[in-house]
Amino acid sequence: MKFYSIIFYIYRRILRLFSSCSLFERKKWILLDNYFNDNSDLNDNLCLFEFILKNKTKNAYYAISKNHMLYKELKQKYPKNIIVVNKKFLSLNFMWHLLQTKYILDSFQIFSSKLRLGSIFCNSKIHYIYTQHGVNFFKKYFLENTDSLSDENFNAIIFSNLHEKSYYETIYNYPKNRQLILGLARWDSVLPIEQCNEKIVLVYFTFRRYLMQDQKVIEYRIFKEWYYLLNDDNFIDYMKENNIKIYFALHHEMEKINDGRFDTLNPISQSKLSEIKNKASLLITDYSSMAFDFMIKDKPVLFYRIDQDELCLDEESRENSKHSEELNDQIYNVFYNKKDVINKCIYYCKNNFILEDEFKAKNKSFFACRENFRENIYNAISSLEKNTPFANILTPINRILPISTSKNIRSVGLSKREIHGRWSLGDEVSFYFNFTEHKRIVIDFKLHAITDLDATVYLDSKKMFSCNIFKDVSQNKISIVVSRKKLLKQNGCIMIKFIIRFPISPKMLKLNQDSRMLGIFFHSINIYEVKKG
Repeated sequence: MKFYSIIFYIYRRILRLFSSCSLFERKKWILLDNYFNDNSDLNDNLCLFEFILKNKTKNAYYAISKNHMLYKELKQKYPKNIIVVNKKFLSLNFMWHLLQTKYILDSFQIFSSKLRLGSIFCNSKIHYIYTQHGVNFFKKYFLENTDSLSDENFNAIIFSNLHEKSYYETIYNYPKNRQLILGLARWDSVLPIEQCNEKIVLVYFTFRRYLMQDQKVIEYRIFKEWYYLLNDDNFIDYMKENNIKIYFALHHEMEKINDGRFDTLNPISQSKLSEIKNKASLLITDYSSMAFDFMIKDKPVLFYRIDQDELCLDEESRENSKHSEELNDQIYNVFYNKKDVINKCIYYCKNNFILEDEFKAKNKSFFACRENFRENIYNAISSLEKNTPFANILTPINRILPISTSKNIRSVGLSKREIHGRWSLGDEVSFYFNFTEHKRIVIDFKLHAITDLDATVYLDSKKMFSCNIFKDVSQNKISIVVSRKKLLKQNGCIMIKFIIRFPISPKMLKLNQDSRMLGIFFHSINIYEVKKG
């Protein structure tokens, strides 16, 4: 247990060094998708990588696991531009690339969520950018309950519309010049309805955690309704008579553990999903973000809501369903029974899948632009300057700032917000303050440790002291005095950094199953003015 903590600490210190040093000119782009799922459909940053490599620079690289189904094909196609990664640690080869990397584009929060490296890249010479793999419009619950999407983990984030942007602004603190309203790279590949040579109806519902946890999925209403829709005799007969194909696909997380429980629905594999989706004429879904892949080209979408009253819903599915209901006036074609869905689907089939003008008008509000997505994304990212961590914050004096809610400071290296504060994730936490008043102040931290441990505290680049942090909050007293002269010299901007030796997970301590490497729990920061003498 102690040995693993030491290795983890050294590994992260090396990554910080490689991400921040200036030994080489930084001009490489590294792009990645969901390589944790060996069968996932890599349809986001892969198409952006191919575009950049072909049209912009040979310094574009794509990171993928050797076990992924597309690895051999991509390695053969781009032998010099594929970086092999594993699912626990970054390889030595990847670290060598880090020395020359300027941009990392991540569509699935792989480095911020899976490997907990967001705070390292975000606080380095690298631009770590979240390009997204779907429009986060229906799933506000996810944003409120993750610690991997904040401005502490990414330098910039790509949105598709102002609705989505407003969600992030209520929760996180991204500076305005780091909010890029551009859309998704994969939308360049979606065919408009007039170019769809085949008539295809795609049925795709979003992630349901409770269906993954129970083998008896056939007993749930949502499974029964899926089955009844896909096997309705009148529906099937009409589709066959008119040479219209119907495909059903599972969410990638549900397909990953599919042990046969969904076989009666005859789902297509993830490897075929992008191809079919891009040329499909109509989508039937509940509140999946895939809807926007159709709305971008004004293809019809039918929102079929099934399980909002299901008693067995897990919290995430219940809250997502509730939130999506609140948004019904902003979308269209919302149905609650199979008959209405089939009737409207047949209506569109008879009318060559042409969407009503009033619905096309609603679609416009979801897209800042509707073409040239890869070009726009490349140009916007290329124009980014390294942002200052002090942007978008103003820190008051003579206030106690709760860590769980305050936007008056910026932190890098903390977990998601909990009721009483936030944990440090990994070996380092930085707090950035931007004081509007230049006075002599004291900054007191109220904190405790997961277990008694050592930490070193820095004021900007200057080491202030090393100390023990104890489990009992009453035993800890961390105070930093900042002179008026220093605030004047730095225009009110200072950073306080904690380097934590050997963080450890609750699972290692046998407290619970939480595998995050934690160190210090920060409750609040008390900032007050003091006079000399």
